[in-house]
Amino acid sequence: MACFCNTFTEAVDVPVRFLVRLDEGEHMHMHRQIVIFLTVVAATISSSRLLAQDIGTPPGFRVDRIYDVPKTQGSWVCMTFDGAGRLIASHESGGLYRLTLPTEQSDSVVVEKIAADPGPAHGLLWAHNSLYVVSGGVWRLQDTTGDGQFDVVVRLVEIKGRGEHGPHAIVPSPDGDWLYVVAGNATAIPDGLTANRVAAESGTRLDPQGWVMRINPDASTRELWCVGLRNSYGLAVHPCGDLFTFDSDNEGFMGLPWYRPANLYHVVSGADYGWRQGPDTRQSWHPDNLPSVSEIGPGSPTGMTFGTGADFPARYQRALFLCDWSYGRIYAVQLTPSGSTWRSTEEVFATGRPLAVTDIRVGPDGNMYFVTGGRGTASAVYRISWEGDAVTTAPKVTLDTRLRGIRETLETLHDSELDDGEIVDRAWLHLRSDDRNTRYAARTAIEKTPVKLWVNRVKGEMDVDAALEGLIALSRQLSPDKDTSAGHEAILSRLNELPWDLLTQSQRMAYLRVVHIVQRRLGPFSAGDRQQLLDRFDPLFPSDSQQLNRELVELLVTLKADSLAERTINVLQNSPSAMNQIHYLRWLGRGDVTFTDEQKKRLHTILDLEMIRDTGTRGYKDVTTLIQSLLSGVDAVQAKAEPFPVIRKWTKAELSGLAARASLKEAAIRRGQHAFRKATCHRCHRIGASGGTLGPNLTTLASRYQAEDVLESILDPSKVIADQYRTTVFIRKNGAQFTGQIVNLSGDNYQVRLDPAKPFPRVNVPISDIDEMVVSPVSPMPKGLLNVLTRAEIRDLLGYLMQPR
Repeated sequence: MACFCNTFTEAVDVPVRFLVRLDEGEHMHMHRQIVIFLTVVAATISSSRLLAQDIGTPPGFRVDRIYDVPKTQGSWVCMTFDGAGRLIASHESGGLYRLTLPTEQSDSVVVEKIAADPGPAHGLLWAHNSLYVVSGGVWRLQDTTGDGQFDVVVRLVEIKGRGEHGPHAIVPSPDGDWLYVVAGNATAIPDGLTANRVAAESGTRLDPQGWVMRINPDASTRELWCVGLRNSYGLAVHPCGDLFTFDSDNEGFMGLPWYRPANLYHVVSGADYGWRQGPDTRQSWHPDNLPSVSEIGPGSPTGMTFGTGADFPARYQRALFLCDWSYGRIYAVQLTPSGSTWRSTEEVFATGRPLAVTDIRVGPDGNMYFVTGGRGTASAVYRISWEGDAVTTAPKVTLDTRLRGIRETLETLHDSELDDGEIVDRAWLHLRSDDRNTRYAARTAIEKTPVKLWVNRVKGEMDVDAALEGLIALSRQLSPDKDTSAGHEAILSRLNELPWDLLTQSQRMAYLRVVHIVQRRLGPFSAGDRQQLLDRFDPLFPSDSQQLNRELVELLVTLKADSLAERTINVLQNSPSAMNQIHYLRWLGRGDVTFTDEQKKRLHTILDLEMIRDTGTRGYKDVTTLIQSLLSGVDAVQAKAEPFPVIRKWTKAELSGLAARASLKEAAIRRGQHAFRKATCHRCHRIGASGGTLGPNLTTLASRYQAEDVLESILDPSKVIADQYRTTVFIRKNGAQFTGQIVNLSGDNYQVRLDPAKPFPRVNVPISDIDEMVVSPVSPMPKGLLNVLTRAEIRDLLGYLMQPR
């Protein structure tokens, strides 16, 4: 039978070898077996599955498509390896399948359906001689009879939430004592938690946020580990024991000030990562949430795994592999210790058009396996192997054991039986740490204790960082439902004692964050407090800092400051993106700020109305109403801004020397920021918390590239195109062509973005309508962007881009 299988698959050009196992005891005539087999093979031939040679990987790697999943077995979304080295996968609508993979002795794939079926699973794990399945909870399946079937099926934990934003992955700690489970933002926190390690905000429900829980193997102990995620699908554990997740963006908020791209997070005890459904999402500079290790960009995160155990070069053994379902790529992330946490760089390791990768694992044979599927798309199992030079085991990563030890010790206080006073004593000193994660862990421990134990320490703390952390903790305890007037007075009094002019940027952001939290907890300030705050902050707006201006306009609108219209117009004129402009417009619309007709005309020429309205059509419909209200009564045609004229079609030779260090020293950063917008860079690129999201994030450009390389990339964007930003030329069967980027899949359709500068205009394209897809050699970034700038402006732009951040 195996020989016949190989001959048939070669004849129909299906590069797979497999055998469907018949149920034991079922007697069939050979002719019937062949008919069933041919039917399964025919079901696997689908244009939505990529041939192995169509998947791009670094040199030396080989990709094999080893199994095409027939439609009768559904669309596969997660997998694990059992104790015998067999792959177990889950159909998104329910059903588990077990695959015995090819070996040197046999190239067949043996597939069998597992009888036990707890339901649609998004998380599978083999541990403790059991199969753990995440489906409406955490199930434990055991084979106690040794017949290969699970006769014990027990739900250990009920979790209310299903589907794409429900409970997802489950992974073990290195010692196996704990199992970590991640859930999306449509999932309620389970009942019966034995510990909640999060110091929750007063009056804030946690249910709409994604979270991570940990349980022991029988779930008799279960703890809420962290909150504030959006919709993380996967989890992965570093060999040192650190936990990571790849959190999804909220695509509908693209272009809005609270949009957050897909992020890689180091998941630690007690953390709140700041995601909320809408404008309450926190920014990375807010001290009461932890920032990401890396901002990856737009995407639909799915499975993830470390390369530990792979027979790959050392670089990839150490890498963290992240799957992006909608954009069809697998990232390899290199992690570098940084204080008590990590920093990272990423590269595209594998890519295809499309490559709807749902999960990824290192197999017991040292190869890497991944599966595609989801949303009814055709599934296949792929193997990535290394065919280059012999590999050696990757050396262990050198960690800062002192800082890590302090942070981990503080995290044990988040659920400690120690006396509350002793917890405060142990944690307080570390509010002074230079390491943000250490300060966060210390504050979280303190917040779990009664305020009366440490309110006087806040009043008397002389270290600025420690005082601000204490004030953050104190402000988070304020509530109009209880007598907190003493805490309120203590906070404002202590803030007034801090020397604003001597504070660093991060300290100033923490200072303003305290004020915002107090106002949000207790409502409007008293007349005396309001005036005191106005005296301090009104003269500071506008400042040279975009981050500071964003916080100040929110505060000053709340305090009903005078003359905000003219000052905010000046900020909007220098604002680097439509995203940033919407932030100011939203706050002005919430106050009593009015504009003269002349100011409205200026707004017409300043605002990026096309991008703002495009954003408003999907993510924030109030934008349209806001614009109409602010600009009512003005002749839009008369006030419309004229396009910038072409100054010169610049060549590399004509701009020679601008990227030299001496030239960049003469650059005016503020004018460079204006040039960034004048050249429309802001529509696709992001610097800091504002800008476009469809091109590379340029925040850390200076740490990765030389100015000459940056200038050359702007002048000739098609010379080198990163894989994740390439577009595809689609050739229809009728001969028509169009170019775009696949950003989503649904069954037998591609969803394609046509305009790289606009996230929402898309077309649905039936797969059956496509004759051929070819990678475009032309960058989505247009040529000639510098032609509207003077030579001095180009120098200033380079200075702005290469500014250390």
